[in-house]
Amino acid sequence: MHDGSADIHYSFLKLPISRIDLLAINKLAAEFKGSVSIAELEATVMNEHLAIARHEGKILGMATLAVYHKPTGYVGIIEDVARALTIAPKAG
Repeated sequence: MHDGSADIHYSFLKLPISRIDLLAINKLAAEFKGSVSIAELEATVMNEHLAIARHEGKILGMATLAVYHKPTGYVGIIEDVARALTIAPKAG
């Protein structure tokens, strides 16, 4: 019996970025801009933190975590949050 919960895994995207991941991120980023190039995505991964959520290996959500230092300490800002609209339930 399926309880309706999804097995979702969270991590930070790492280099190298696969074409499949680039396509998935572009689907999510469509609400922010037309598309993200591999160079833009690699720069984000190298300079910031791109958090992703995966279900069954497929990216279904993302958020950019920008961290910087100022005289009073470190600051983190979460931007470009996007998610897939649905997760298809497993058959059975």
